[in-house]
Amino acid sequence: MENFITGYPGHEHEMRSALLGVLGQEKYDYFFDKFLDYFFTREDAKFLASLGLNCVRVPINHRHFMDDAKDFEIKESGFRLVDRVVEACAVEGIYTILDMHTFPGGQNQGWHSDSGIARALFWENKDLQDRGTKTWIGIAKRYAGNAWVRWPVIFFVISIDSRYRLLDTTR
Repeated sequence: MENFITGYPGHEHEMRSALLGVLGQEKYDYFFDKFLDYFFTREDAKFLASLGLNCVRVPINHRHFMDDAKDFEIKESGFRLVDRVVEACAVEGIYTILDMHTFPGGQNQGWHSDSGIARALFWENKDLQDRGTKTWIGIAKRYAGNAWVRWPVIFFVISIDSRYRLLDTTR
């Protein structure tokens, strides 16, 4: 839910927080359940296939897989979202590239990292690195044997220096 899609300034978690305040928990849950159900459907996969596409990059927000306020618990609900997209694409002969679009604390300073600040705290905080790494590895393991998933998980927009630091934290 990036701001160029919604037309509203801010990071996804800030927009979600504002909507929760306005809608209340029940309507908020209903809205986002429907939003995520309709964001990408089998019809979308059919349309992409009709254009001749054979590969789609699927951006993933870490918050679908791990709650920032809980200890290292991977949420199955995040996998259900990705499973649905991967399966819809596979039926149409489309490969998917899973893109870890956000990491806890932000892997870069951009708004698309959904960190809420103009600083990449992921690289400065071991807890954030451990959370991000656990999420990344969990997703990679889940889709490791799936022939329709290429490059099980990539990291979106990082610097060369940051990439090497990530590799050091995952050994």
